[in-house]
Amino acid sequence: MELFIPEDSHTDKFYQMDMKYFKTGFEVDTIIHNPDVDYSTEESQYKLLGLYENLQRCYLCEQQWFYKLSLNAWYPQYLAFVRAGMCSRLPEGLTAF
Repeated sequence: MELFIPEDSHTDKFYQMDMKYFKTGFEVDTIIHNPDVDYSTEESQYKLLGLYENLQRCYLCEQQWFYKLSLNAWYPQYLAFVRAGMCSRLPEGLTAF
């Protein structure tokens, strides 16, 4: 992570102090914001699932940086929740694309 954070930034100082005294590390949240995309379409949802899978597999990475079971994405969890019929708006659940 430290390769992406500028030296002497507040984030870098936090990271260095955390590693020195606590060694807890921290999570990085990535937010995708694109108001031009209709996320309700099947095509967009396939792209979201593809992005998740590529991140998890470290697709096209020069080095393996991903720690197994460390990626936590909201969309696959939401999709499983709705498909299981747990969503009050869609009690019948969803069928796969």
